[in-house]
Amino acid sequence: GARNDVQSIFYVTVGTGIGGAYADRTNGVHHGSGHTEIGHVPLTRVPGDEAPSVCPYHDHCAEGLTSGPARNSRPEDHPVDVTTATTAYLGQLTASITYAFAPDRIVLGGGVMGSPELVDRVRICTREALNNYSTNGSVTSAIDLYIARAALGQGAGLTGAGLLALSMA
Repeated sequence: GARNDVQSIFYVTVGTGIGGAYADRTNGVHHGSGHTEIGHVPLTRVPGDEAPSVCPYHDHCAEGLTSGPARNSRPEDHPVDVTTATTAYLGQLTASITYAFAPDRIVLGGGVMGSPELVDRVRICTREALNNYSTNGSVTSAIDLYIARAALGQGAGLTGAGLLALSMA
């Protein structure tokens, strides 16, 4: 998949919710003391965006503002269109992942990320959110490689879970 030529990745799936996992070739998938809740990372709202969050816990987290249900609940006549909001928020999320985990690549998958245009716009928004600050030169010089669409499409998460299970058997 999209991990073949790098040492570490952070996979983000955007669908009914938002999930994510960090993996590297040396240590495998990082488990910590539980599963990560990358979807509940707080974000700064886009100016003029007052669309309600679908998260019952947070009014400004990634999952509440960009998941499939969040996109579907956004009013059509809202001053901030769904694509602008989604890509701005995912740009903030991927910038946060860059700062916190410093992966060699971020892979975006899930039902919401089916459009290549969305990934292109997330790249632009990530670069804006980082404001050219990163210790990883590929983030600013090769953003098209740094943020990749899941090479295995919507089956990437299931394929990865199956491979992980096999490696643990």
